Amino acid sequence: MLIDRGNNLSVIANGQRRSQVTHRELLYRAAYQMGRHLIGYEVQKVLAAVDWFKSTAGDEDSHVAIIGYGEGGLVAFYAAAIDQRVDVVGVSGYFNSRQQIWKEPIGRNVFGLLREFGDAEIASLIAPRTLIVEACQIPLVNIPPGTQSAPAQLTTPPIESVQNEFARARADC
Repeated sequence: MLIDRGNNLSVIANGQRRSQVTHRELLYRAAYQMGRHLIGYEVQKVLAAVDWFKSTAGDEDSHVAIIGYGEGGLVAFYAAAIDQRVDVVGVSGYFNSRQQIWKEPIGRNVFGLLREFGDAEIASLIAPRTLIVEACQIPLVNIPPGTQSAPAQLTTPPIESVQNEFARARADC
């Protein structure tokens, strides 16, 4: 279960309401102070489920598949990239060029990621296992400037952008 993007939390200091931020941003800020990341926490939850499935299957040849949509696609994608026990991963509504990542919600900000890894390079970490990419509409997110939260936009990636990034991934594998 992912941390949702609801915004009914208020940061309170000295008994006064200071700002209203999304659940994800509030936890991102706290994790950042501890040298951790919200994405890492969510990937750990998925990998704990993989551990459980593998331990209860009773068969070393059992297969594990994970799929995620939107933010869940991001988590499924990263989990499969770091754990080779995931045989099949489905990424729905997330795979794209990350050149505009600065427009995305702050909880997706991973320091230094784009110096080495775009989605195509992360996909190469999954190969030769199966990666299924679905280009589809995602829920729109718009956090305007002037609020106490970091401004952000999430829009459905253009199909051409998804296809180009997937073509880069195929070339790398």
